[in-house]
Amino acid sequence: AIEGIEPGVERFAALLDSVLGEDEESEQTWRVWINVHGEAVRLPELRRTIEERLSQWFELIDQALEGLVPPERDGEMPWPVCVDSVLTGFVIMAMTSEAQLGRRQIRDEVVRIVLADAEARQPAPPWAGGPRASTITR
Repeated sequence: AIEGIEPGVERFAALLDSVLGEDEESEQTWRVWINVHGEAVRLPELRRTIEERLSQWFELIDQALEGLVPPERDGEMPWPVCVDSVLTGFVIMAMTSEAQLGRRQIRDEVVRIVLADAEARQPAPPWAGGPRASTITR
């Protein structure tokens, strides 16, 4: 889905588009994935299968985020976990509620959230001697 696309927003959006298809196969894949998560609450052996699938997915997310986000610092949630959580949450909401969330809107919101968080996570410049200027209270 992202092979051959230069690092940047276009690559990340292409990955999201690849999993947010509006065809029947994509819808069915999301239904199964949501159901598997629900079943894993009571079936520990299913959690291992989920972890295996997520590790491959997280690697793809890392590749798609190249050049967009800073490295995680100690104690920060990894970028792939954040992306997957927000993406899955939006899809669940779109599929299980009356919310009018289209796939393009979900993609755009995930991109916006990641870019905003990336900006917030940027380390302070060395000359600033403290938190980023945007986080200083008045």
